Amino acid sequence: MFKAVAKASSEIYSEIGDNRTDLAVITRIVEGVTAIDKVVFVRYETDPDNPIWGSFQKWMQRPSPYSSLETWVEVRYAAHLNETWRRFVVCKELCHALEEDDGCHSVSAASMDNLVNAFSLSSKSKVLTKQPAPITAEFLAEAAALELLCPMPIRRVVEAMGLDDHEEVCAKYGIPYEYGWFAFGKEWMDAVAGFMKRGH
Repeated sequence: MFKAVAKASSEIYSEIGDNRTDLAVITRIVEGVTAIDKVVFVRYETDPDNPIWGSFQKWMQRPSPYSSLETWVEVRYAAHLNETWRRFVVCKELCHALEEDDGCHSVSAASMDNLVNAFSLSSKSKVLTKQPAPITAEFLAEAAALELLCPMPIRRVVEAMGLDDHEEVCAKYGIPYEYGWFAFGKEWMDAVAGFMKRGH
């Protein structure tokens, strides 16, 4: 996953610099540099209390009789999400789709607490091991989504500012405030940089 995300992130940063990107740019670049040929978005109605905020399906199809097979991904997102959360959920599902064929995933305060508890990193070189596969997949997809929304060079500049609160930078780059500690924390960025370098 992270090899593809690193390539996409680099392209996004080259194109947008220190600006907030949008889903159209992210989608176009992901389609251009990964094995995903086409992304289709579907908005669906659900109760805001439903913890499943997004899902995806991936399949192969031949768009016309003599053309090559293409990999298509349908990303579904809950209608009640505001723009910031919609961007995050869609990017997370795209990142899941880089490694899986289908699935649905939740985003909640409890899941964030689980991530913090399950992935307490003692150093930037520690590798995440012996975690349940769904938790590991969710953590990696969330980390990858943040990388697409706000590439590492931007986050390193923010981290160097030593901010006590990330509300303004989260708003600037369209990241859910609840993920500010994860997006801009040095320990977490070092871990993600390691994943991208190793191509996990």
